[in-house]
Amino acid sequence: MLTRAGRSLATLLLVFCVPLQARGQPAGLLPSAGAAASQDEEALRALGDQYVAAQEREDAEAFLALWSLRAPTLERQRGMTRFAFKDTDYRFANVAIDRVRVEGDRATLRVIADREVIDSRDTKPDGARIVRTFRSLMAVVLSCVKEDGVWRVWEEESALRPLGEALANATSDEERERLLAGDERLVSADLRRLLASRADQLYVMQAFDRALPLLRLVERIAIQAGDRGGLASAYHNIANILYLQRQFPEALELYQRRLAIEQDLQNHEGQAEAWLGIATTEYSQGDYITALESYERALAIREKGNNHAAIADLLVGIGNVRYLAGDYLPALEAYGRAQVLYERAYSQALIAMKGPASASFGRAQLTRVLQGIGRVRTAQGDYRAALEAYDRALGLATNAEDRPAEANALASLAEVRYRQGQYDLAV
Repeated sequence: MLTRAGRSLATLLLVFCVPLQARGQPAGLLPSAGAAASQDEEALRALGDQYVAAQEREDAEAFLALWSLRAPTLERQRGMTRFAFKDTDYRFANVAIDRVRVEGDRATLRVIADREVIDSRDTKPDGARIVRTFRSLMAVVLSCVKEDGVWRVWEEESALRPLGEALANATSDEERERLLAGDERLVSADLRRLLASRADQLYVMQAFDRALPLLRLVERIAIQAGDRGGLASAYHNIANILYLQRQFPEALELYQRRLAIEQDLQNHEGQAEAWLGIATTEYSQGDYITALESYERALAIREKGNNHAAIADLLVGIGNVRYLAGDYLPALEAYGRAQVLYERAYSQALIAMKGPASASFGRAQLTRVLQGIGRVRTAQGDYRAALEAYDRALGLATNAEDRPAEANALASLAEVRYRQGQYDLAV
């Protein structure tokens, strides 16, 4: 438990004492504005101390008593607090209360602490407790209101979010460095995760020029914190962008760096993802033999699990390489296995999801593998089988309103008709 008796005892007294007129002071004399401000600041710091101490004692009643009864999120806070404190032990270290700002009967302060949570809520089938330990940085901004001379919590929000947004919106490395230097305590694994999430959003929006600087920050923070798992993810995400920008050697190097870390950490799924990145990059560089070896390494890892769609993705990559190498029978075998797995995953999703959203699940993957089968059959001269594959791909794309896939299927059908000499149908 924390020991802040010296400061806490003095400041706790100030929370409940609002001396408008000091004892023994002549009537009509009030404390100066500076003295009142100092008292408010001390009272708010005491409130921050109590905010941490109540959590460390897992004392829900004491924690909720710090909140205003008019706080907009009080009811939600009651439920969350009682759940969070059940069978859970909170420990805090390196507590800092700063950035106290007072404006009339409103104020804000920031509370930062290293937090360790020991959670024993879950149980094994035999009833034994499962104990898990989580470590994170608690960084919150408390908005407070003064009611009847007592400061109470009105609202809490993450102190990381404003910094994350500022870093995401920064337009230069110099500005980002300045922001980080001004808040070194917040440079943590939690900030890394926040920035990585924001970079993911930018990646989906294809805003690569904005995502890449954030991912470089994620890389730096992970290195600084000794977070090897976070560093591996940063390498992979940076490599993904470099790959899409066709900077293949740079992307390959980062995929290989991730692989080395995941091997040290014995993270098998991470190794499979790294091998997939390596294989895809080698394939794009035209190094098909090496790409095939990398795909097969990833496949050997993923076949130990039961993620059918992930296994099928690798089989499609193997089928593509085999097709380009002219190994049509192994290519068909890989595509055929992928088709079975995609259809199995699709059927399971239809059963589990049971709704409009399930209608398009798996169609893109199935369309892709059917296109691959069609290409091999065309190269073999088996036009009837090629037409069947392309026709089914067209149906899936049309039903999903996937116009690019629909156009590809129509073009493939036209090519086969042309090869058959059916020029009127090829047009």
